[in-house]
This record gives sequence, structure tokens and C-alpha cells, in this order.
Amino acid sequence: MRVREFRNDDAGCLAWLETHPDGYVINIAGSHKAAEARLHHAGCRTICGQNPRGGPWTGPYVKVCAEDLAGLEQWATFTLGS
Repeated sequence: MRVREFRNDDAGCLAWLETHPDGYVINIAGSHKAAEARLHHAGCRTICGQNPRGGPWTGPYVKVCAEDLAGLEQWATFTLGS
């Protein structure tokens, strides 16, 4: 299960979202605070396209992307301990 973490890489993240429309994304603070993590479907309007705030998508927050939920669960268990 391949998981990609995008940090300060909007172009890479947006390209992944476009090529994996059925994938999943954990949007989480760069510090990996579990309480701030949010799960999204790759096509969710709140994590792709043009950022309505005008800032970067992958600045203070990172996007952890996988084609399936099992990959993200494995990442969360290993990285967040939950």
C-alpha cells in the first residue's frame, strides 16, 4: 500500500489528487497532531483546486494520500500511534 505525504509541494499534491480521484487524503498539521487530522475523499472541494484563502495547500498542513483507506490507517498507526 503506497502512501504519499506532500509537504510544501502543492503541484505534486494536486497532480496526485487528479490522477487518483477515488483516493483518500488525511489533511493534518505539519506537526502531525492527531487531533487536527481530517479525512477527505480525493475529490473533496476543500482540499483541491484553487485554495479559497489564496495560500498554499501544503504549507502548515500536509496531505497524506493513499488509494485506499487501509493505507492511511497503516500510516496513522505507525506515525500517530493510533
